[in-house]
Amino acid sequence: MSCSFEIMTGDTEVIEERKRLLDSKCDNDKYEKEPTSNFSRLAVLNILLVLVNLLLIISGFCLLVPFFPAEAKRKGLTIEETSVVFTCYQVTLFIMSLACGLLVSRETVWE
Repeated sequence: MSCSFEIMTGDTEVIEERKRLLDSKCDNDKYEKEPTSNFSRLAVLNILLVLVNLLLIISGFCLLVPFFPAEAKRKGLTIEETSVVFTCYQVTLFIMSLACGLLVSRETVWE
């Protein structure tokens, strides 16, 4: 409606200027720089340390699984008791990951 009002009043210079500005803005969009990373070296180091930590935790559990049931059976534990040990490990891992996630979200300042 505003365009038709401007045309009716004969103010075509304003319309042409707006079209030119819109066209130039569209042309500049394809020349915008790629977004740069907002991660600092410290943030990348923290992420790498967390990944190494997870790798060590998972590898420790994977090394325990093949040997522990046989050792537990030799010590007199039943299959049910062995499964309780594995279940306690996973439940503890789950609870501690929630607790650590809460601590990290409180102490970390994201820029």
